[in-house]
Formats: sequence, structure tokens, C-alpha cells
Amino acid sequence: MQDLLELPNNPSLFSLACEVSKGKFAPHIKKQEAFSVLDTCENPFRKNIVTCKDNNIDEFLNEAQGLELDTILDSCVNDLPYYIPVFDRNIELVQNLPKNFPVVALSLKDIITSGITYKAGCLHEEKSIGMRRTILQAHCFKGKKVLLFASGPDTLIESIWYKRDEYDFFAKISKMGFYAATGFNFSLIIGECPFAQALNMKRSLISASLFEQTGTLTIPHIYALTKYQVAKWCVWLNKNQNIKYFTINCQLQNSWKDITHVIQAIRSIFNSVSNIHVILHGFPINRIKDFNEDIIRVHFADMLPLKKARNYRRMIFKKDDEKIRFVKDDKVSIAELITDNFNEKLAMLNYIKQQNIEKFKIIP
Repeated sequence: MQDLLELPNNPSLFSLACEVSKGKFAPHIKKQEAFSVLDTCENPFRKNIVTCKDNNIDEFLNEAQGLELDTILDSCVNDLPYYIPVFDRNIELVQNLPKNFPVVALSLKDIITSGITYKAGCLHEEKSIGMRRTILQAHCFKGKKVLLFASGPDTLIESIWYKRDEYDFFAKISKMGFYAATGFNFSLIIGECPFAQALNMKRSLISASLFEQTGTLTIPHIYALTKYQVAKWCVWLNKNQNIKYFTINCQLQNSWKDITHVIQAIRSIFNSVSNIHVILHGFPINRIKDFNEDIIRVHFADMLPLKKARNYRRMIFKKDDEKIRFVKDDKVSIAELITDNFNEKLAMLNYIKQQNIEKFKIIP
């Protein structure tokens, strides 16, 4: 497999124009990291990212308390299951889940009632942020530990981030009763300014700390596109050995190359950090076996079984080709189909895990 974490050998014209190439942010960002830049860092309207050439760069650095990954987390989350079902805001049809799902999850976008709207093909920020503060009181969550995946569209993430104090966001989350919340999934995009990437890595870590400060256990969200970024996270994880899990949102990484990046970054972290596990949110089924012997340190979370059940589609796992078929089934209730589908997904994951354990002679 090609090592996608390596930087190009030669810089592009965009690389040479990036302030990182001049050592402006050393030692936190090495000059060589500019070699990965594939587009201009000129971004006067601050579209999507904050680059090295932003006129207000000092304000962003102050907000993130610098670029060094030096934020300490005290949370200790243990014994998470191999598979975590993810639900959405439409939980009225969901009944009790069986005991083999002690931990379930919601995503940030599904506990928000207002914050962004979709108009004319684009997401637009609203003035206020509303929350479904009683959603965890639903009958289906009784006796369950509920995780919050702090993931969603960039517009939603940025909107909440910049209004977090105005709306006392983190304190309100704490009062809702989540077992734990992940750090925000601020985007890292291949080819963009490494300052933007480093800033979002730090902002994600700060968001995890803010959850913790208001009384919610936290799980850091980690993105890494290069060996330099992997190395930074490995140093941080080894300094915070109470952290047993990190998470990655994979829902928007659909290409083979993007998923390979994720796998290589995770396996590189595993090589340097003992006893660390990862929770992958929305990871594609057809790439699970690529973790090889590291599969015993990988956990999965998704809502595909829920979505299919709502469309009266039953999931059937076929061991002969290790694929899932979707068959129309409107003879049972949606609630029953939801449970059956989640159980089928768990059976599939357990089968693939066992195949890798036997193939690589792993001692769990």
C-alpha cells in the first residue's frame, strides 16, 4: 500500500508562497509541511478555513492558546463496546434496545433544533442555537450510556463554536446527561494550508477540554494527514495515558484514497501508542478488513441500520462474500426492523473481526 502520509519530495509554487515554508510557525509546524499545499493560501473572505495569510491570525492563535498540542484532558472512558448504534432526532418509533447494545450515540446535528438552515442549495447560519434538551429522556435510551458525536456540517460546527459562550453551549450539554462527548470534528482537508490544519487540530482539542470543564467526559477527535501530524498526536496521547479512546468522523471520506489515509494514520498511531483504541463514526464496510491485526483496537459506530429500517429495508449479511444485502420487508414494524438491523450489523462486524483474529493469529 502506498504511504499516503509522506509529503511530496518537491514543493509546488503554492507551497513556496505559504508562510509555513518560511518557518513562521516553527517549531509547531515544520517548514516541510508546506510541501503538501496544493492551492493558494490567499483567502481574504475566509472561505472554509483560516490560512497563514489571514489578517486576524493572532486572534485565532490566542483563541486556540497557540498551536502546540499541550491541552491536558483528565477524562477516562473505559470498556466501550465493539459496535455503537447511532440514532437521530426521529426516535419516536424506536423501542427498547436489547442488552447487547449498552452504549448508543447521537450526533450534534440531531440535538440542535436551530443553528443553520438549508436554503437555495446552501447552509446558512442562524442567529440563535436551539437544543433538544430532553431527547435523552426518550424511553429507548433508558438504561443506556449515550455518547455525543460532536460532528456535523462545517457551517454548523463553526456556528456553534463562535456562539459557544453566548449560548452557554457546553454547560447545556452537561445538563442533558450524556455519558461522554467527542471533540468537534473541525475539518482537515488534504492540500490546504498546514496552518489551517494545525489550528483545527488544536481547536478540536480545546473543544474536548471545554466539554470536560463543564462536567462531561470527553473523547478527543483526531485527524492526521501527514506523518508530522501523526507524530504530534502520538506525543500528546503518550502524555495523556488516561485517554483510552480517540474518534474519527469518516462520514465525508468516501474515496478509496481518503479512507486509506485514515487507516494509515490510525495504524501509525497504534504503532507508537500502546493500549489506545479508536472509534470510527461512519466507516465504510468494505474497508474494515484492511486494519489486519489492528482490528481488535478498532470500534465502529453508524446509523445505517436505522436508515435502512425506516425505508423498510432489512439488512442480511452473507458470509460467503462478506457483504450486506438490503431486502424490502414491510411485514414487521419499523421498531423491530431497527433492532434486527443493528443486530445484523453487529454480527457482520464480529464475523469480520474473528476472521482477522484467526488469519493473523491474534491473541485478544
